[in-house]
Amino acid sequence: MAVRLKTKVAITASLDDDEKKIQYQRPDDSTSQTLGTVAGGAYEVEMSGELELGAAEADYSLPLGKVVTGKFLYIETTGDLTVKLDGEAVGHKIKGAPTGYSSKLVLDTEFTTAPSLTNNGSAVAQVSYFIAGLKT
Repeated sequence: MAVRLKTKVAITASLDDDEKKIQYQRPDDSTSQTLGTVAGGAYEVEMSGELELGAAEADYSLPLGKVVTGKFLYIETTGDLTVKLDGEAVGHKIKGAPTGYSSKLVLDTEFTTAPSLTNNGSAVAQVSYFIAGLKT
């Protein structure tokens, strides 16, 4: 059975509090996307979960479960993280959000090794993740 994935992103950048001077906008109805298939076939499997990364914990590999080729990666965090794909040396930084909020990373991509996470902060980071991909 294939994994059906739906994403929705809304972006509004304005110069004022009441959003009358909008500089850039993509409402969620223009960015909503249902992904039932990807190049190479349907998303066959997924792996998801929640974890804590200790202060300055480095190179924690996200479990892939039955995913052999990752096609979609979502990470939500309360802290500053670096995400590395397929052995990258530098990776991609996610800046922590203000207290009570979380930062998010969404990648429609391809990877064959487990993404690794490094906590760049001095406090524990709460992390949620979702990986969708293929068994082969």
